[in-house]
Amino acid sequence: MNIYIDKENLISLIRSRNSDNERFSECMKMVRTNMNLCCNFEKEELLDKTDLSEEILLFFYQYFIQGSGSGKVKFKGEYSELPNPLTSDVFEKIKGFARLSAIYLLSDEDAVDSLKYLGIILCGGVGEELNVLSELLFEEDHQLTSVNNTKDLQSWKDLEEITLPCTDVIICDKYILHDQRSFEQNLYPLIRAIASKTYRSKLRIVIFAIKEYYKDDNNLKTNGNDNNKGMGEKKPANYQRLKDTIYRIVADVTGTEPYVTLAIEKVTQKGKSKFPEHDRTIFTNYRLITSGDSFSNYFSTKEERKTKGRYLFYCSLARHKNYKIGMKFIENMNKFLYAYADECLLVGDKKSGYLTFPNKESADSTNS
Repeated sequence: MNIYIDKENLISLIRSRNSDNERFSECMKMVRTNMNLCCNFEKEELLDKTDLSEEILLFFYQYFIQGSGSGKVKFKGEYSELPNPLTSDVFEKIKGFARLSAIYLLSDEDAVDSLKYLGIILCGGVGEELNVLSELLFEEDHQLTSVNNTKDLQSWKDLEEITLPCTDVIICDKYILHDQRSFEQNLYPLIRAIASKTYRSKLRIVIFAIKEYYKDDNNLKTNGNDNNKGMGEKKPANYQRLKDTIYRIVADVTGTEPYVTLAIEKVTQKGKSKFPEHDRTIFTNYRLITSGDSFSNYFSTKEERKTKGRYLFYCSLARHKNYKIGMKFIENMNKFLYAYADECLLVGDKKSGYLTFPNKESADSTNS
């Protein structure tokens, strides 16, 4: 994961070790062993002693340059520079991990205020560096991966505690659409919780599921009539109803209707499934959530916990291993969309900052 940092923020970050040493140590361990520090200034500027004291300069070299870990230190000219000015509309065009799953520590107060206003990425101004970096750690034990017993989950609203700002939500779960009656207790509150830290911007939501539980029929009724024949008591979903409800619940949280796309595998009962993932997965810019049980099966219509799954895994993409798992997940999703384009029904807005859709022009995909 990249941290884009201005010189003023770097100085502020290093100085913060004197006022909050414990939190500084936790964050620096995370940064040094997992993340790339992309300095928005030239290397020669480090020699300007009007800004950097010898003490700060020595600490920077000893801790970042000579330190060991997966992360690297890059200076201006060694990576693709940030757009200038860094306005909110930039993130509607940017595509890929390097910029969307990144931290922004900037000295430009107007840019920081504008990005905070939208709640789409993690960013902070001078003096806010530790607060922003701490968001990536799970509060309970200050770790980058959290294993949670499903018995401790009271409702999907609990996810709001670990949710971070995001531009994109990708849900991959064969059975997420298996029964409309479960949407009110599972799919909808799940999406509401994930959207809880996003403000005034169009969230891009993509849901991967299978055809068995989907009917592209806007006249579909839910009272056991012939349109549901073969489904038993379960009621298949359709896009229009999903979109209308997801628009409403997300707009209620963010103030803006989202983009919604369904990617439905058109496998028959006799066909061999090409579904790209076995684990049920939710991907956002900074978090990866995985479950052995379907997300549609956690709570009953009586709002009682019914899942038989034991664990729900929360992963911070700040950890290098988790970041690579997230990249592999996106790679698999994109391969599925293209390799099996004829077997995948794409319905909706077809907007994503991480996925590209067949016959759809993609935005800038810089990943340096």
